Formats: sequence, C-alpha cells, structure tokens
Amino acid sequence: MPAVHALVVHGTVRDDRAQRAGRHPDYCKRYGPSLARLSAADPSIYAGEKLARLLALWERTPDANEVTACMAWRDRRLAALKAHKRAQAAN
Repeated sequence: MPAVHALVVHGTVRDDRAQRAGRHPDYCKRYGPSLARLSAADPSIYAGEKLARLLALWERTPDANEVTACMAWRDRRLAALKAHKRAQAAN
C-alpha cells in the first residue's frame, strides 16, 4: 500500500491538527507500540528511516486529486475484502 494511501486509510495522525510537525515523532513514540500490537506489526516500523519517510510525507498536504485517488483505492480494497469474506463464509 503506498504511504499516501495509508494516510487516508489510517488518517488519525494526518487529520489530528493538534499533532503539529514537531510532535509527530512523540506521537509515534507514545502510540507506536500500541498500534503495533493492534496491527501485529513490528514496532521498529515506527522508528529510524521509516519514521523519517513518513514524517516527510506528513509535511505536505495531499492535493484533492491525490485524496480522491486514495479514497477510490481504499473503496476498491474494502469492496474486495467484503467479497473475499462473503466467499469464505459461503465455503
């Protein structure tokens, strides 16, 4: 999943205006471990070069076309998930 899509799908940090530029690393440090437990991801994804890459993306606001494209991508993925779950239930 492209990083910009992640911001739309998991937009809490991106949309929370209280989390200004200098506070994102602190947010990731505080909530990264709990987010990792929720997603069963390795907490190291919230550190180092990966964190720097995410922060660089957050420093700019996606334009309307990017947001529309991300929303369409999300909707297609959710529709595919729903179809998959329906097929699994039928088996």
